[in-house]
This record gives sequence, structure tokens and C-alpha cells, in this order.
Amino acid sequence: MKKISIFTLLIFIFISSSNASNINDFQVEEISVGDSLLKHFSRDEIEKSKQEISYYSEKKFGVLTFYKNSLKEYDAVSVTVKPGDPNYKIYSISGRIRYDNKLSECKNKMKIILKDISKILNNAKYQKENHPHHADTSGKSLTHGYVFYLERGAIDLYCVDWSREYESKSKSVDFLSLVIHSQEMREFLVKMFNKK
Repeated sequence: MKKISIFTLLIFIFISSSNASNINDFQVEEISVGDSLLKHFSRDEIEKSKQEISYYSEKKFGVLTFYKNSLKEYDAVSVTVKPGDPNYKIYSISGRIRYDNKLSECKNKMKIILKDISKILNNAKYQKENHPHHADTSGKSLTHGYVFYLERGAIDLYCVDWSREYESKSKSVDFLSLVIHSQEMREFLVKMFNKK
């Protein structure tokens, strides 16, 4: 089975459109949804990352983040796993590129990636989603992006523009993110955000 690698340099390996709807065929840093994290990182690297794990509100899923020194294409990669799973099965993967206060550059890169993903998915429909970022309760930090809802998962592509106040308080930086979600993860997120 061929895999689709999505790189920061916007070089895509195309596969036939008949396989393009399988979420497990997409990769970020050669990592796919459904993989064991142990296939890509040592137990020591995972344990080190677990020291800063962040959980979703119900603690059904936790997010581990790996940074530039072990990555080829992105500034950071985050993977979502279930706490307590000894195999660290991946339910979601995100590649991030920093764009400190450069929203127009981020949006330009996002449009190029959007066009390429549309080609890979044989012009599949996507939904534009611009809204305040949930992490900043002031409502001043914004997310600008797109979501492809696939038969067995979803692909999110967005730029985050943090407010100056939130950046200062949280030490966060603006970024572009490409996220590949399993169906289980996507359903969990939809339910979680619909509760708010």
C-alpha cells in the first residue's frame, strides 16, 4: 500500500484516488494514524515527552509532542494516544510550522497546501472554519482554516493567530497546523466541542 507524505516543502507523493480516502494512507513525518508510536520513537523519547503530556478534558486521550531536533520537516509533531495503552496506538497526528506574527505568510502556505490536498483527494469537498481558538477564553485568538471530512476520518488545515495578550501570558507562538484524525478521534472532538 502506498502512503501519502505531506511535507512542509509541499512536495506530495500522489496515489490513486481510489486509495486517497483511507486516512491511514496519509503521513506526517512518515507517521500514520493507526501506527504504534514505538515504530517511530524509542520508549525513552516517549517517556520524556510524557512528562509534558496534555489531556483532553475526559482524559480519554492524551497528546504527546516531539520537537524539531528529532524531526525532518516540521517544527513540532503532536500525536494523540490513549493513556495506558502500552502500544501507543496513534489516533491523531499533527505537524506544526511556526509563523510568529506572520499570518499572511501562514495563510499563503495554507492555500498552497489546501490546493494540493484537494488534488490528492480528487477535489473532495472541504469546509472553511474560521473561529476564536478555544484555548483563549478572551475570544481574541483566532483560527483560520479548512476541514476535509473523509469517510473514515478527517484532515484539518489551519493557521492559529494568537492575540498579543495570550502570547505574552502563555508563551504560545502563531503556527500552521496539518492534522490527520482517525474517525474515533474526530467523533470525540465533535462531541467535546458541542458540549461547550
